[in-house]
Amino acid sequence: MILILCFQFISKAEDVRDFEIEGMSIGESLLDFMSEKQINEALGSEKAYFYENKFVTISTWDNRGNYETYDNVGVILKQGDSTYKIYGLEGLLITQDGNIDDCYKKQESIAKEILIVTGDIYNLNRWSLEKNRRTKEQLAVKYIDFKIIDSDRKPISIVCFDINRSGDKYTRLVVAVDSEEFDKYLDTVY
Repeated sequence: MILILCFQFISKAEDVRDFEIEGMSIGESLLDFMSEKQINEALGSEKAYFYENKFVTISTWDNRGNYETYDNVGVILKQGDSTYKIYGLEGLLITQDGNIDDCYKKQESIAKEILIVTGDIYNLNRWSLEKNRRTKEQLAVKYIDFKIIDSDRKPISIVCFDINRSGDKYTRLVVAVDSEEFDKYLDTVY
């Protein structure tokens, strides 16, 4: 029962377009979930994150009342695309006064569930972001990347962040699913 509630984004699939986070999938239009006005407000928000002139991540915070699992969902769009096609999704769970070890346990549990559903198509790569690459607020950042066997593609990542922002300590767990195009773009800039 817990697994059904915590891992609703997983469906039996080998293609990341078949994975869902709060009902949204790669390749769909965000207009199926938000109005154009809401999308444009999110694009103009200080919380929008722009990747040079190519992609942008926006928050769907206004829809959080509809979410069953995540506190928020970030959606990656291509800048200037009037169809608002989804190129990536990021389900976020935030725990105030969170214990990073609890985040790591949940991260491992989600990874096991994905492997059960997907079978033998992924290798796991566990790694931590070095201190010199983290922001001042990030105490620790630990990744589990799912790499497609015999490929450089890493379409799924589960990331735990241990954060202390001006004395406000919390953990953030992100489950990210990326399209092939966005995944390749990330490889060129990072």
